[in-house]
Amino acid sequence: MASDKIFQKRQAASAEALKRRRINERSENKTYLIVCEGHTEENYFRQLCGGRTNVKVTLDGGQCPVGIVTYAFENAEEYDAVICVFDHDKNQEKFSQARKMIKHPPSQYRKNLKNKKCIEAASNRCFEIWFLLHFSFSTKAFDCCDDVIAMLRTKTGFEKYKKADGTHYKLLADKTATAIANAIKLEKSAEASDSPNPMTTVHYAVDYLLKGFREHP
Repeated sequence: MASDKIFQKRQAASAEALKRRRINERSENKTYLIVCEGHTEENYFRQLCGGRTNVKVTLDGGQCPVGIVTYAFENAEEYDAVICVFDHDKNQEKFSQARKMIKHPPSQYRKNLKNKKCIEAASNRCFEIWFLLHFSFSTKAFDCCDDVIAMLRTKTGFEKYKKADGTHYKLLADKTATAIANAIKLEKSAEASDSPNPMTTVHYAVDYLLKGFREHP
C-alpha cells in the first residue's frame, strides 16, 4: 500500500511538471507586435524589449492613431499580443476613434484578434507624459506637446531632451515602478474629472511586457 501511494504521488508530480513545462513553452514562444507612432516611442520600446527576437517594434502604421490600430489589427493573426502606441497631439477625433476601435474592434478584424491580447498605449498630449510620471505625479494640463517637453527638460538627466534620442529607457528604467503607480493614479483622476488631459495608458503595455519578460527572461 505504501509503495502504491508513493507511485501515485510520483505520477501526480510528473503530470504537474509536464503541465508547467507546456505552459512555459507556450509563454516562451509568445510573440508581440508593438506598433508605434514615432521614433521616440519606437526607441523606448526597443530598449525595453532588449533585442528579443519574439518582439517586433515597428512604425509601419504611420503617424495617425487610426492607422496604427488598423495596422495592428490587420497583422494581429501572426502574434499573441499587439500593442498600439499613439498620441493625442492635435487630432482629438482620430485619437478618440483609435481608442474606441481598441475597445470595440470592427467586425472585419475579429477573426484576426481572436484569442489575442490587444493593448492600448495612448497618451494625451504626447508620449512624454509617460516620461514625466517617472519623476512625479501631476494633473497639470498641457496645451501641446511642446509644453510637456519643456516640463520634462526641468528633470535631472533630461535637460537637453531630444525626442528621437536612443537613451531614454536606460535613464528611466529604475523608476519604472514609480511611473506605473503614477500613471494609474493619473488615469483614475482623469476618469473622475472627465478631463483626460493629461493621461496615459502606456503603463498597461510596459507592465504587461515586463511581467512576461520576468517570467521568461
